Amino acid sequence: MNMRNIKIISMFVAIILVFSACNKDDYTGYSKLTPTDPTITVAFGDVTSIPDAGNYTGETDSTITVNVSMDVAQIVDVAVFISVIDGNATEGEDFSLSANEIFIKAGETSTSFDITVIKDDLVESIETFTVQVGDQRTANANIVPVAAKFTIPNYTSDDIIFSLEWSTESVRYDEDGEELSATDIADMEYYLLDAGMTMLYAGSDGGGFEEFIAEAALIPDGDYVLYTEFYWAWDFGDTGGVDLDFVVGYNQPGIQNGTFEFKAALNSDDYFGGGYAVFCSVTKAGNIWTVAVMP
Repeated sequence: MNMRNIKIISMFVAIILVFSACNKDDYTGYSKLTPTDPTITVAFGDVTSIPDAGNYTGETDSTITVNVSMDVAQIVDVAVFISVIDGNATEGEDFSLSANEIFIKAGETSTSFDITVIKDDLVESIETFTVQVGDQRTANANIVPVAAKFTIPNYTSDDIIFSLEWSTESVRYDEDGEELSATDIADMEYYLLDAGMTMLYAGSDGGGFEEFIAEAALIPDGDYVLYTEFYWAWDFGDTGGVDLDFVVGYNQPGIQNGTFEFKAALNSDDYFGGGYAVFCSVTKAGNIWTVAVMP
């Protein structure tokens, strides 16, 4: 090969290398933004006392939104970290955070996250928790950690919830050999009646365990009873019925709750004879309910 050809080939290779180098671009030159030293601010708002959303009537949880902003947009995502640093409330049971790490996206100047108090109808004392936004892990921006203490007042109600569950100590099977559950064996009706058992004030007749709300505004002060009877029961024929154990529950949210157990209070065969049971007496005086086992 002569020197002329060698020079031509060398020039051709050089052109290819230059062209390739121009195409290996990191694209940073396309950004209209330039790296700066921005400052992040956090806005919890004025809400630091969240009413406990515990409401058995189906109201949604209580939620507030915390806004996090930055004074100048950046060419990269900026991470901000969130943590719970104090309090006696339990994360996941009493409250939740929508995230423990959020990002202000490249080219943007704000983001947010939510703090939610989980609905809860248990009797509890006032609970608190403290949320901190920001720490030393944030890069590419300046942030002074901001903390806010939240208080969850105990939710209370004038109304009371009554529940009824039942079980069997012996195992029974259907004609296909499948084990029967307690609700397969018996379907109960459950009512709040006046003390003379002549008038119905509240109750439940579902396809499983029973529960109903006695609304204080609709029920006059006075004496009542918790009464159950059969809607239906399995006929075991010559084998004979099965004893039913009952648990009566009551819950006045934020004020009182409890249960009473009644062993072998009824037998499934009682259905065929119109059997029923009166479990508890209930006395109402304003928003005060007193529940006791029948003497």
